[in-house]
Amino acid sequence: MEQQVEVVVSGRIPKYLFGVLQEKYRDEVRQGLELCKNEDVTTVSDFINLIFSLTLECFNDPQEELFNSISKEDLAKLPNLNELVNDFIENGGSHFEMIDCLLDYPQEGYGFSSGCVSFFEDDATISISVDDNFLVKGVTLKEFANCEEGGNSEDDKETPEFLRVKELVENSNAQFILSHPDDGAPSWGINEQGSMFLNDWPTFDNWEQFCDGNDKDYGVTIYFDDITNWSFYFEAENFELKDLTFVNNNNAEEFRNSSYIIFSYLFYKNEQIEPSEEWIRDKGITLKYGDDHRETLGFYLYA
Repeated sequence: MEQQVEVVVSGRIPKYLFGVLQEKYRDEVRQGLELCKNEDVTTVSDFINLIFSLTLECFNDPQEELFNSISKEDLAKLPNLNELVNDFIENGGSHFEMIDCLLDYPQEGYGFSSGCVSFFEDDATISISVDDNFLVKGVTLKEFANCEEGGNSEDDKETPEFLRVKELVENSNAQFILSHPDDGAPSWGINEQGSMFLNDWPTFDNWEQFCDGNDKDYGVTIYFDDITNWSFYFEAENFELKDLTFVNNNNAEEFRNSSYIIFSYLFYKNEQIEPSEEWIRDKGITLKYGDDHRETLGFYLYA
């Protein structure tokens, strides 16, 4: 009989969206920066944020902030941006709609593979229930991920854990890419309940295609600092905690400049579990443009 399994991770969960600025805006944002009269707007990223902020709740009036930096007459010299700005001023719109207008991003695929990655850090809480009965309830990821044993694919090839990682890699969804343990890449830890915490270089094939096919100088990273609940829901027969595998990117700590990241992706046996997000409240949104910062898709994939 199928059991209803839900893994819920809650707290301040950082999320990143990767894309590139649409081609029709690329020359205009540089021209816009040159036309700006605001001494605090010193980079193209600053100028794009003035436009992006039209959709955000800010301490200052975002329209006033924009037109104090660039006059309406000068903005009219930039036809595509002028049309975009006036449309949002007249008709409104969410920051997600603004993102769709400004950016191209990896939209093929589903969920995380469409250009987003979240980092579940050790101060978030985790609950795991089976048919509404809790096996784990409201403990921190730091406590849950306290691993009593571990290994790596160079020194521990004869262990059951190595075979488990090998099976996961060889049977995972074709969209999802993990390093093969025979290449000596992954390392892992095992917690008290037998769950695995795997460090690897996970990605999606369409992410790599997108990164290789677009000019990194026009890359955009948007960081959402939200309070959220993430639910990983699935059905399983004879569910056991030891069959959960939490996967983290080996580059994650450098990318985010944090030593507290536990995982980004969850597998049950060989199946990746796609989560749903329940947004609770916003703690801020940051947009960064160009290849002059660490938090880029290329750095996340290849650094």
